Amino acid sequence: MAEFWDFVTGLLNHDKNALQVEVSNAGDIGVPDESELATAIGAALTAAGLQTILSGLAVSTLPPIKYVKISASASGDNIVVAAVTGKKIRAYAYTAVGAAAVGAKWCSDVVGGTQVDISGVMAFDANGGAAPAFDGGLFETGVGKALVLNLASAVAVGGHIAYAEI
Repeated sequence: MAEFWDFVTGLLNHDKNALQVEVSNAGDIGVPDESELATAIGAALTAAGLQTILSGLAVSTLPPIKYVKISASASGDNIVVAAVTGKKIRAYAYTAVGAAAVGAKWCSDVVGGTQVDISGVMAFDANGGAAPAFDGGLFETGVGKALVLNLASAVAVGGHIAYAEI
C-alpha cells in the first residue's frame, strides 16, 4: 500500500510549484482547489513527466511461458525439457498420468551428472497421476540443467507441462 501512496504523491507533486498536495496516513488527499488538481495531473501526465514518475516504480516481467508434451516410458531418467545454457527451467503447471501404477519424481539433471530430486516420489495408480499448478512456480532445475521425469519402472506416462526458462 505504501508504494501506491508514494506513486500518488509523486504523480500529484510532479510540479511542486503548481500544486501542494498532502496525503495523510489514512489515505486522505488534501487539495486546495479542484481546478489546480486537474492542471497538476495534466502536467504530470505528459510523456516526460509520466516517464519520470514510472521510472521509480518496480515493474516485474514474467518470462515467456513454453509448453511441451510429456511422453516418458523408460525406467529411470526421461528428459522432458532439455538443458538451456545459463538458464533454469521453472515448472508452473503440469499434468502427468501413468498407464499403470508407477512411482515418478522430478529431477534436475540426468544420470552421469549430479542428479538432484526436485520433488518427492509420487505414487501414481493405473490411469492416475497429478495435475498441480502454481503461478509462482512449482519447482525449478539448477542453472543449465535438464528437467527430468524419473520413473521407478518402465510404464508409459503422458501429459504436458507449462514452464519458463529463467
